[in-house]
Amino acid sequence: MFRWPALYILMGCWLVLAGSNGYAQAVIRLRDSTDLARPTNLYRATQVYRGPFRDSLRYETMLRGPWTEAGTGSLYTAKKDFTNAGWLRFTVQNTHPHDTLRLLYYGGSDLLTTAYFFDGDALLDTYLTGWMRRASPPAWAWSADNYAIPVVVPPGTKRTVWVNKIYFYAPGNQLITDTRLLTVSGYEAFRAATVWHVRFIILFIGFILCVCLFLCVSGLVQFITTRDSTYIWWAVYLAGMFLFFFRTFELHTNTRSLSNLFPGYFILSLGMIQSTNQLGYFLFFDAFLNVRHYSLILHRTIRVFLLVLVGFWCYNFTVFFQSGINISHTRMVVTNGMDACTLVFVLMLLVALVRRKIPLSGYLIAGSACVYIGLFAAFYINRVVNNHANFYPWDLPSFYLGVGVLIELFLFSIALSARMRLAEAEKNRLQRTYAVSLETELAWRTQEAQVQNQLLEDERLQRLTNEFDQKIAQTEMAALRAQMNPHFIFNCLNSIQYFTAQNDAEKASDYLTKFSRLIRLVLENSRSERVTLANELETLRLYLDMEAMRFGQKVHYEISMADFIDTEDIQIPPLLLQPFVENAIWHGLMHKDEGGTVRVVVAQPRPDCLCITITDDGVGRAKAAEYRSKSATKSKSFGLKMTADRIALINQLYHTQTQVQVDDLTDAQGRVTGTRVVVEIPV
Repeated sequence: MFRWPALYILMGCWLVLAGSNGYAQAVIRLRDSTDLARPTNLYRATQVYRGPFRDSLRYETMLRGPWTEAGTGSLYTAKKDFTNAGWLRFTVQNTHPHDTLRLLYYGGSDLLTTAYFFDGDALLDTYLTGWMRRASPPAWAWSADNYAIPVVVPPGTKRTVWVNKIYFYAPGNQLITDTRLLTVSGYEAFRAATVWHVRFIILFIGFILCVCLFLCVSGLVQFITTRDSTYIWWAVYLAGMFLFFFRTFELHTNTRSLSNLFPGYFILSLGMIQSTNQLGYFLFFDAFLNVRHYSLILHRTIRVFLLVLVGFWCYNFTVFFQSGINISHTRMVVTNGMDACTLVFVLMLLVALVRRKIPLSGYLIAGSACVYIGLFAAFYINRVVNNHANFYPWDLPSFYLGVGVLIELFLFSIALSARMRLAEAEKNRLQRTYAVSLETELAWRTQEAQVQNQLLEDERLQRLTNEFDQKIAQTEMAALRAQMNPHFIFNCLNSIQYFTAQNDAEKASDYLTKFSRLIRLVLENSRSERVTLANELETLRLYLDMEAMRFGQKVHYEISMADFIDTEDIQIPPLLLQPFVENAIWHGLMHKDEGGTVRVVVAQPRPDCLCITITDDGVGRAKAAEYRSKSATKSKSFGLKMTADRIALINQLYHTQTQVQVDDLTDAQGRVTGTRVVVEIPV
């Protein structure tokens, strides 16, 4: 018996659902623009579609409904979505037979609004407006306003307008906030009245912009004047604050000065602006308080967080230049997460500054606290309070943030002034201290000058004494060279006398030829303090040739040298080696009946050292001393004595370390097999 009532209930529900999915709605009929002498609110003549955010962006999903009347149900969106979207539609009919209606649809200030114009089921055209609009308006649209959508209805036709809106969540910000249909003149009057209502807000934001701009320019001038990095970071922080409030100024004045240059500026630039502002804030903190001087760990922590901010800025920079409209919940989560991390880091930084008790940090702590109090107040009003009349500054969430920023800028400016006063006081103190130190130093300098004069006089006398001693040493050196030449010539004449006594005219002639060449070299070298190694070796070779001719088969010699040694570039004292060779022949080989061999090896172990080794296979030093003791002349070799004196004078005059080492050569059984002389000459 309950079958028929249940059937009636099911049919009624089906009719309701079918009617909600259809196009049945109140049609706005107009004959001409005089019917819109006063703005017409479309609240009762509009249907809406609400769904999940991603579905609400798709045109195909919207076609399947469900559509509801705007006057029924709740129009508030879910609080969990920061960015929301929805659809609404209305129909306008032009009843005039000849005139075309040119109207403007106003649906509020949204991020992006896309209008679809239908004639029945046929899509005629689309139009984009809003703060995220990146495309230029079509040719038929006579209004490029950020809010209004042009609606053109030819005579005797109907136009159905479907509107997709993307908007921020805020209490009172519904899918349909204030929908109106107006004429062009009516819309201009409506917008002028709206701007007039928010004039106090515009003036307040303009005042903040002027303060930020003035302080930013002042900071740049201070940086150019003082080269103090604190002022450049102060200017960067103010520039970020200026751009942040300029967005709000554009919103309320309906201007697109920056948004026309960068279509995505209004929404996509927020992350870059916040990153720039935070970078300037932390760098200003670090430079102003000289954190590194008080805590190196805190300074490095700030630097690490600055690298994170730079990465976040680069991420937002890439998003800013993306093509198309991109409402990304991932980007929202990243941005909100970065804001939370920044808040936590700022709180930790302020606590660390309080504990460190850094001078002038109180101003910065108080200013930062005011900004975050204003930020929390703005967040609370924007997300909780259902009052968005926006006729007075205190109705605007950014008003409280602006008040906090003004207080912060005031405190930061006082801190900068106090820092300048402290720097000036420190400068004056240093000047007074410097003046006292100058007086003390002047008295000390006067006394020191007297001592220095005495020291200079003593030094002058010492210098004259040293110069005199050096000239004496040079004179002695020249005398030694002059003594060596007669000694060497005397030995050569003895050899010539020997050949003459032996009636060997051929050898005497050959000997005289070599002797004349040798005399010429000796005379040339005696006038120089240093000669080339090639010159010295040639002199030594001539001498050995003459000795070998004199003693026949008893004297042999070998001269060897490394290939890389440049004999023309290296210079040594003249006739330095000949006395050692002469000593090897006369005191080493002459005491052996069969004679022996003298070997001269030239090596260069280091670029600055020349090592010459002279060895013989004579009787050794002990036997030579024994033979000298039995001879009538017990004095040392005259040439060796002069050579030793010359080496001592050379080391004294030129501050060199020419060294001579003499030792015996022994075989495996420990028997003496000869003598070795090693001469190390700096080059």
